[in-house]
Amino acid sequence: MALFSGFFVFCAKGFPKISLSVPPHCRLISLLLPLVAVVGVLLAGCDRQGGSQGDAARSGSMPETGRSAVIPAAATASAAVPALHPRWTQFELNTSVHAMAFQGDEVWVGTEGGLLRYNQVRDEVVARYDTKSGLLSSNVMAVEVAPDGGMWVGTHGGGLTHVLNGRWTHTSVPRLGDPFVYQVLADVSGKGYWVATWSGLSHFDGKRWNTFHTTDGLADDWVYAMAQDKNGTLWLGTEGGVSSFDGKLWHTWTHSDGLGAEASRVADEEPLGNPSRHHRETPGKDAEGPNPNYVLSAAIDRDGNKWFGTWGAGLSRFDGKSWQTFTRADGLAGNFVTDLYADADGTLWATSDGGVSLLRNGRWQSLTSRDGLISDSVFALAVDGRGRKWFGTMAGISRLDGLEGGA
Repeated sequence: MALFSGFFVFCAKGFPKISLSVPPHCRLISLLLPLVAVVGVLLAGCDRQGGSQGDAARSGSMPETGRSAVIPAAATASAAVPALHPRWTQFELNTSVHAMAFQGDEVWVGTEGGLLRYNQVRDEVVARYDTKSGLLSSNVMAVEVAPDGGMWVGTHGGGLTHVLNGRWTHTSVPRLGDPFVYQVLADVSGKGYWVATWSGLSHFDGKRWNTFHTTDGLADDWVYAMAQDKNGTLWLGTEGGVSSFDGKLWHTWTHSDGLGAEASRVADEEPLGNPSRHHRETPGKDAEGPNPNYVLSAAIDRDGNKWFGTWGAGLSRFDGKSWQTFTRADGLAGNFVTDLYADADGTLWATSDGGVSLLRNGRWQSLTSRDGLISDSVFALAVDGRGRKWFGTMAGISRLDGLEGGA
């Protein structure tokens, strides 16, 4: 999930029509996804396992866009930690990737300009959707596989869409709290699902909708992130802190409780221009500088620790009693932590405005554009059935096909 849309001005570049007659080791997928002032979109990738570690080290340069290679990464947390050696496949787009989900051989990709379905076996985009072909908004913020085999698509301004067997079903206000949707989460009980919106937390139990607000106990009505523990308790990231809800009782934690870094620890973060219209028009909302109560992402690790990425104030861990926050000074690639994933082996992955970071065996290490990542502005992380990490960025997708070395 990506929370930067609306806060930055993106300059999209149109690409001319390109022939698909290319060398066999690379693949070019021509996309015709409409964007504002953009004629076409180019998606390029390659699954060549070319270039050895030695070759990359000797050349001293990045691999060409669309090629896969092993590149030695400089240790970020400590010189004593062995270097990471990532192996990538790149998919270049001239738009930001906000979300990804996997269904069989297909990858559903939510972008600033619409929704794509990419078939990995056929190695081609098999469908493209925008406001002219099913969506009520082309700015896709969330894509999740539904329990019935369909797909949930959350958009910026167009509400929630359910896609199943070619049928498109739209849900927005008044049933949904708000038409700006950031995440969809199926309840662990198998009954219903939750939707994070800009006007509360919406829930559908299979028959009716209900939306929870600050008057019910939510920290803030602007909800961005959700995670649910094995007991069914929801952990929510909002623009006013973290809330938990077990179905009956609400609890809230804010910076005064330990969420997010102190201002002195992130004092070197530059203020961000171009805050969203919602922020400009809503008193008390601050998105220009680090905000420890503004929570972008959430995850729960195998030990039950809760993790929350903030807007410029680093990454916080809550063990149920106390908080600990990590920043760039501790080894994070960036302090604007946009997405999180807790691996079954205990590794925590964090995407940010500075790249990708992983916490393994108590040590932080990072992967950036210097190590082959297609862009350091990373918005989303998804894991396929083979365990490969797909990183959605401002410039397209980097798929991590393998990683050696490190702590």
